[in-house]
Order: sequence, then structure tokens, then C-alpha cells
Amino acid sequence: MSKNMKKLIFTAILFASFFVLAFIIPNNVDAALVYVGTKIENTQSPEGGQFCLQSGTIMSVIDTDGSTVLNAYTTTQQACAGDTIWSGLVDLQNQAQYGVRLRVPLCTDGDYREGKCWYVGQQGQSCTTVCSTHGGTASTTCNESLSQANIEDLAGITCMYTQNYCPVYYEQYYWVLNYIDCYTCLQGSTYNNCGFSYYEATRICACAMSTGTFNFPFTAYVD
Repeated sequence: MSKNMKKLIFTAILFASFFVLAFIIPNNVDAALVYVGTKIENTQSPEGGQFCLQSGTIMSVIDTDGSTVLNAYTTTQQACAGDTIWSGLVDLQNQAQYGVRLRVPLCTDGDYREGKCWYVGQQGQSCTTVCSTHGGTASTTCNESLSQANIEDLAGITCMYTQNYCPVYYEQYYWVLNYIDCYTCLQGSTYNNCGFSYYEATRICACAMSTGTFNFPFTAYVD
């Protein structure tokens, strides 16, 4: 076969709950210097709904024992059921055993945007509390920025006044006709904001969630 051809190696069915997997591999896989494709057949979150593999998913083509990574590709956009993730160019040997490993950022009950998993806390909560409530951990400094449009969309509010101070949160003053101040953190404060809380502040937190690891073995055949 000619080199540099894209070959769909297998299709995969992913389950986030307990990392249970099922996958489908064709009887024969032609391979040489190729791009390995992983087609997402189906996904299921712990809550029973569908989810997409978020940007930042790492797809690695590995040798039979998983000790050597032959190629690794990090996705730049989400992949949902029916989509295919392609590796970089990799040299596969006839009848050799290989595998594909997917490391997937799990944000099944949060809102993944601007490259992070976001949660809206309860009024008066710190991001340390917000993230731990959802099974994750707060980022190193909790100084990620978030646009006004995303704050409004996530929290379901309309910002009456927006400031760039850190951290990301909003204050709602009920005694001034529901006036809402929003803070987007565009300048990136250098001090740690994870434990910050204030009784009038509702924080919107970027949390580091767990990573699901999915492994798919296959055999390469070369004509």
C-alpha cells in the first residue's frame, strides 16, 4: 500500500463512569507510515447522558506494552460521537501489536470553555470549596480570566458593570435594583485567590478535574 495514507484503525465506545470501555476493531488493518484514526462511536457520562471529549485530549499511539509512545497528539477542539481523532504520522510494522491511549479531561457536570472546566459556586463559597464539591481541585492560583459574555452565560445573569479585577466572580446588590458587578480577571493577579470568599460574592471557578484513560489494542497488517 502507499505510504502517508490515513487509515481508520478502529471505532471506540467510551464510558466515563468507572472508565468502562467497549471498542470495535476491524478484522484486518492495513498499516505502514500512516495516520491512526480513532472514531468515537458513543459516549456515556456517569449521569447517563452523552458527553464530548474536550479539547486537550491526548491521543497516543503506543507499543504493545505501553512503555514507548510512538506518537502523541493533543486535540485543539472537542470530539463528539461520530467524530474521528487522528494521530500524527506513525510507522507501524507488519503484524506488530500496538495500542491507542486516550487521556481525556473529564468535565461531565461542569462547563468546558476557554480551555478549562468551570463551575458556578454558591454565594459566599471559595473556589477551594466549589471545586472539591464537584470532585476536583482548584487551580494553582485561581486567577484564570473569563470574558463577560461567558460569565453572563454560565451564571445566567446580566452584568450591569464589569471590572477586570481578580478573581472571577460577581456581586449582586439586591438593595440597588439587582445591580450586578462582574469581575473578569483580565490582568491576571499574581497572588493566590483560591481561598477568597465574600458573603456577597459568587465565584466562577476553573477546576482541575480527573483525567480518564482509555486504552485500545490493535494489530497492524501490511500488504
